[in-house]
Amino acid sequence: MQGDPAAGGGAQPATAITISDLARFLPASGSLHAEPDGWAVIGVPANFWVDVRAITVRAALLGDAAEVRFTPQAYRFAYGDGSARSSGTPGASWAALGQMELTDTAAGHVYRSRGDVRATASVVYSAQYRFAGGPWIGVAGAVSASTPPQRVLVVAERTALTRPG
Repeated sequence: MQGDPAAGGGAQPATAITISDLARFLPASGSLHAEPDGWAVIGVPANFWVDVRAITVRAALLGDAAEVRFTPQAYRFAYGDGSARSSGTPGASWAALGQMELTDTAAGHVYRSRGDVRATASVVYSAQYRFAGGPWIGVAGAVSASTPPQRVLVVAERTALTRPG
């Protein structure tokens, strides 16, 4: 179904490729991380980030060998308590951001009640394809994938005054 490269047309498909044609090649969704490690305190920022990068997959497309490249474009963090945040960044650890622990971040969240929640992140990818090492061709639309859930135990902080001695 490709054009004839010898005819000067390059390796172009005779049929338009759609995002649904590429969805079956969707890359791994990455891993969601939370800090502090697996727990949070009510009223104090918790930090989240997803490890994900662009990935190229070799596959058969319209019957020919092709490469499909998925590039992360957007992120939606669902914190397991009904709250969610969309971001143009995958987030990062406090250390990588150069921030003090327990400070707010672009992917962070402040829990308002105790509980054992499961946070997830959805990653939205744009897609491109090419045949035989030819030019990358963009595909309209996007595909998304979700990370496995990350357990977060949300606890209440309690302080107690004691008298010395």
